[in-house]
Amino acid sequence: MRLSGLRIPLHVGLAALVLLGSARADATSDATGAAHDDSRRLYLLVGTGAAFVLDEDFAGDVELDTPDGINLSLGGGLGYNLGRHWGIELQVQGTEPDLRSASRGKIDELSNITFVPAARFRWPLGDGRLVPYASAGVGLSVSDVNDALKPYTKADTDSMTVVGSIATGIEYFLTPNVAAGFEMRSLIHPDQDASVRFGGPGVPTTESDGTLNLTSISLLGHLRIFLGQPAGQDGSKRRLFLADHGPFDTGARRVYFSGLFGYKFLFDKDVGDGVKLRDEGGDANLSIGGALGMNFDEHWGAEVQLLVTELNLRKDPFDKFAELSDFVVLPTLRYRWPLLGGRLVPFATVGLGVGIYDVGDRRPVIDVPRGNTIVSEQTPRVDVDSPSVVASVGAGIEYFLNRNFSVGVLFPFHIYPDVDTTITDSGSSPDDGSVNLSGFLAVFQLKAYVP
Repeated sequence: MRLSGLRIPLHVGLAALVLLGSARADATSDATGAAHDDSRRLYLLVGTGAAFVLDEDFAGDVELDTPDGINLSLGGGLGYNLGRHWGIELQVQGTEPDLRSASRGKIDELSNITFVPAARFRWPLGDGRLVPYASAGVGLSVSDVNDALKPYTKADTDSMTVVGSIATGIEYFLTPNVAAGFEMRSLIHPDQDASVRFGGPGVPTTESDGTLNLTSISLLGHLRIFLGQPAGQDGSKRRLFLADHGPFDTGARRVYFSGLFGYKFLFDKDVGDGVKLRDEGGDANLSIGGALGMNFDEHWGAEVQLLVTELNLRKDPFDKFAELSDFVVLPTLRYRWPLLGGRLVPFATVGLGVGIYDVGDRRPVIDVPRGNTIVSEQTPRVDVDSPSVVASVGAGIEYFLNRNFSVGVLFPFHIYPDVDTTITDSGSSPDDGSVNLSGFLAVFQLKAYVP
């Protein structure tokens, strides 16, 4: 059953929450003396969750393919609180559902990223630690059909449209600089043209037009990380970007959450039987993940890193035909040397964990040119033994913008054993091979400390 019939009541309900907040306005002064006052502060927003697309139709027999109607959603933003209640922010949210034909299987992926300037109204409760809020705005939606593996199949849609956003949520301040929260957001898209074409040289060509509407409801969890520092009871002034005094990294026992974003440079790209990792000439197979850790004292700490890299699998004449997921769970020891009063912190790491591998996103049949015609040929089946051990040694450095937030870089070297593979071409006997995913990573990290 389509959910499109629920759009209007859902949007009206969310809009009512925003209007209810407007009726309260900024009746409370900034000088409330609340323990957690986020007035006139700059923040970063990092979040993830699930987006439920209300209408999956694309064109012809092609639909947005989202298991159980759910898209993984990644996003964030940048904002500034003007006063005790009102603020402004730029909301960024991205999804990438598959485009799947009922007759031909997966044909493409549809990347959609929204950029929405929004107004936010907050209701700080009690000492200001618990904050319900609502937001609304209008911005830009950017769509791109990509990852096409059938060269004579083409899907297309409008690249840019307007988009509206209405959201409501609640968050709790873990520290004066870090709040964790949950939000329900509706992204309201207009109808946009869509089309799909099948065929090419030597075979009949069919074209279908349709209407795409990406309106969705998202359930998102987030961290709101405030830069600089709040006004203090000791007379310290608000700072927009950098705190002017510590403490920063100390010997206190503290938990932290870290977002990791980087790229893995492989030493060997061979999988066996002519199958290679990554696209020829480069690709965008980024490594992303996170970590949960604790500092035990002034120098020692430990964390568990979770990193995933989706590596393209290619073989002539198909180019990319599948993806190898490399998911690493890596318990790691960390040794730090705090400098400049704990503001600048070089560190070294060593870890031993497990790598879990899965071959997915396989296109069983891909159209390839043969002379003056097109032939649909079966792609190889690739199986990889899983799991295996993974070791890591590395070094990095982080810089504290305030007591609870740092930015940094990490350069680990991941060491894998050879892992057995089996490649089976259509009509051929299985061929044994191996893959080794050892490599060097360059990783950017954002880290939030509690307390």
